[in-house]
Amino acid sequence: MQKRVDDGIIYALFVQHAILDKDVVDMTMQVILKTGIFALEYGEWHTKPENLRTWGNQKVFMKEKCKLKKNTSNVVGQFGFGMSAATDGDYDKKMDEAYAQSMANFSAGHVNTTSTINRL
Repeated sequence: MQKRVDDGIIYALFVQHAILDKDVVDMTMQVILKTGIFALEYGEWHTKPENLRTWGNQKVFMKEKCKLKKNTSNVVGQFGFGMSAATDGDYDKKMDEAYAQSMANFSAGHVNTTSTINRL
C-alpha cells in the first residue's frame, strides 16, 4: 500500500494537484482501520501529537506494527492466507501425509510406465 500511496502523491504533484500530507495520513488510516486488523494501532496512532502524524512517520509506525503483528500472530488468515497456522505437530503430520501421497503417486506412475514398456 505504501508504494501505491507514494506513487499517488507523485502523480498528484505531476498533474499539479498536490495532496496535503494530513489528507494522505487520514486516507491511509481509514484504509488501515477498515482492514479490522489494526484497531489498537489506529487508536495508538491518534494519541500521537498532531505535528508527529505525518506520512513519513506513519510509514515507519505502521511498518513496525505490521512486523510486530506478523511476528506475534498465530492466525495466518489475518494476513489473507485464509487458514489457521498449523502447530509444529500438525505441520509434521501434514508433511508426512503429503510425502506418503506423493510416493504413492510416484509408485503408481512407475508401475504404469514399466507395464507399458513391457507390453511394447
